[in-house]
Amino acid sequence: MNAQSIPADPHELVTGAVQTPATPADRAAALGLLERAKQNADMHMPGGVPFNIKIAFNASGGNTQFTGPGTITELWYSGRQWRYDQTLADYSETRISSSGRVSAKGTESLPLHVGMLRAAMFWPVGGNPSNGALRTAEAKWNGQPATCFLLSGNTEVIATPGRLWEETEYCVDNASGLLQIYSRAPGTYVAYSYAATFNSMDGRCLTRSQSS
Repeated sequence: MNAQSIPADPHELVTGAVQTPATPADRAAALGLLERAKQNADMHMPGGVPFNIKIAFNASGGNTQFTGPGTITELWYSGRQWRYDQTLADYSETRISSSGRVSAKGTESLPLHVGMLRAAMFWPVGGNPSNGALRTAEAKWNGQPATCFLLSGNTEVIATPGRLWEETEYCVDNASGLLQIYSRAPGTYVAYSYAATFNSMDGRCLTRSQSS
């Protein structure tokens, strides 16, 4: 499939020219910005500050068994001291770690909507981006310059303008290094906001909003 077949969406920022880093130095510079966004987005980073976050969401589409209002709450002090609770329809789960010992209670099957939201909130830039094919595009989001990264498992250089169906997309603000758009596949987008609500424990803004 070609880039022209991707559905139009205001969150899809890569619609024109796309570059492939030509040298190891160019690739390292691009990956440096993406790694900065990965570190900024990792709320469970070792040594990071504690947080208490509460998320309310409404799930629709997909498996109708798990739709409607849901919640995710997490209290995090460290990798050894934390608690999270998740609910959606008939699904509920609680996990608690005390001094590194984890106990769990609830439904075994994790609904897709809950898993997708947790990934978007807590670790959107996963894996090792340096292992795959990388293309970049310059863009603007909310009037600010950004760089969009297109990652895939392609083994050859792709010169096609615009995004390909198999590419995962991350758009990062050039100045702050904060992730602005995450799209696992065309048609599904997460847009992040960092200026609405602040965590009472440490003053950091934790608000991230999802759009699909």
